[in-house]
Amino acid sequence: MKRCPRCGEEKPFSEFAKNRARRDGLQTYCKPCRAVIDHERYERRRGQPIAWRVFDRELTKRLRELKSGKPCTDCGRTYPPEVMQWDHLPGTQKLADVSLIRSRGAILAEIAKCELVCANCHAIRTFQRAGWGTWSSAARSAFAGRGSTQISERSGDG
Repeated sequence: MKRCPRCGEEKPFSEFAKNRARRDGLQTYCKPCRAVIDHERYERRRGQPIAWRVFDRELTKRLRELKSGKPCTDCGRTYPPEVMQWDHLPGTQKLADVSLIRSRGAILAEIAKCELVCANCHAIRTFQRAGWGTWSSAARSAFAGRGSTQISERSGDG
């Protein structure tokens, strides 16, 4: 038997939902009280946006501006901001992904620990740092040499 602090009744364990995080393995409130609590919260919030899902257009614009027109540190090519990624340098402590930080000062402090690289070069860096193998300089230069000229040549073949 367990007592529900909301209704004050002693109830069998079957009247409480399971919660592995708690010492006794059961929720604090009985199922009927939990249903009332959840419904009250739903009624209070109904029609209001959920804070963590709100899209901040200004923040997105600022993050894009930080990447726009800047070349990749590794291959030197300039890509659209959607393709560019902030790569945390080894030996620096990563506090969070830059895209998850909300304050301007914190974003700039986190970016100071990073280099701006394209998605392909970021994947290559991660591959090498993880010790999964090596990326030969010949393969890297061949990869970096692929560009819009080869793509347009291929499209003219057919």
